[in-house]
Amino acid sequence: MKVRDILIIVVVLILIIAGFFVYKMNSNKEENENTVGQEDFVLEGNRVSTPEVEREIPESEYGRSIDKVTLEVDIGTLTRTGTKLIITDTNDTNYFWGPEYKLQLKNAEDKWEDVPLLRTINFDSERYQLDENHQTVEEINWTEDYGELGAGTYRIVKPQNDNGYLELYSNEFIFE
Repeated sequence: MKVRDILIIVVVLILIIAGFFVYKMNSNKEENENTVGQEDFVLEGNRVSTPEVEREIPESEYGRSIDKVTLEVDIGTLTRTGTKLIITDTNDTNYFWGPEYKLQLKNAEDKWEDVPLLRTINFDSERYQLDENHQTVEEINWTEDYGELGAGTYRIVKPQNDNGYLELYSNEFIFE
């Protein structure tokens, strides 16, 4: 083997090893950033808070606060197959609002559980514009995703990513 061939092999091995280390460092960073899940958040009224022993909600680099957001189910439009969700965001720099959502159901122990999906949902990248009142109204039809809802206490969850994953919750609604 020529010296040039040996040098090429050594460089390739170094690149492979460096790539592996970069991959491992990034995957460990993502695991640490994603440790806050929905079970870490507690609903108080229409606000989200974290238990003191858990990681606090990260401060936004854009000065946004979930305290300036409400997600209100329009009870007048509520049916077992859908509703209108009124999103109000009075932050100076608004969150990005799109069609992503999930439903949760309160179980017998008063804990929230995700309602099982009937199919995989692929949301498009559409973003809603807020009006002059800092609101947008989203029409949600969950028939294909969740079916017709049975008896129980539900809420809608809207995800946000702002220095970490956040979930924002609507007011509760009940079907008997």
